[in-house]
Order: sequence, then structure tokens, then C-alpha cells
Amino acid sequence: MTLNFNFKFEFKYACAGLVIALAMGEAGLPTRLLAPKFGGYLTFGALSAEKSSATGQPTIAELRRLYRVHSQTEDTKVQTLHVPSQ
Repeated sequence: MTLNFNFKFEFKYACAGLVIALAMGEAGLPTRLLAPKFGGYLTFGALSAEKSSATGQPTIAELRRLYRVHSQTEDTKVQTLHVPSQ
């Protein structure tokens, strides 16, 4: 499977409240994984792959063990790998 992510994270703090923002589908996965880094109040995952409520939704186990979202801060370094399409 090849995914092409062409978007930019940009948060504008126009309100004093907490921010919960995420995109749907496979292309939205980075918004779910990086929410804590960019000031998102929370993200959510499925209890299991069989119980997901949206395409591309990671499980809670993946969010915690694989992506370690609980330990992200604004100082978390992000590394990406760009694979050109053929």
C-alpha cells in the first residue's frame, strides 16, 4: 500500500478552549498520531481493529505501543520517509 501525504499542520489559536482535530481515512492517520505534538487535547483509537468506527482508525494498543502518543510533547522529533511514486 502506498499513501501520499501532502498537507501541512497549521493550528491557529483563535479560541481559549481545548482543540480536538483529526482527519479521517488513511490520509488522516498522521493527524491522529501527531495530535499531542501539535497541541491537540486528545486523539482516540478503536478498542480493536474489528471495532473501528472509521477507515484508517488505529487501535488504542497501536497508539500507545507503536506510536507512543502518550509520551509526545511539542518537542517530540518527527522523522518521515518519502518514497516517490512509480
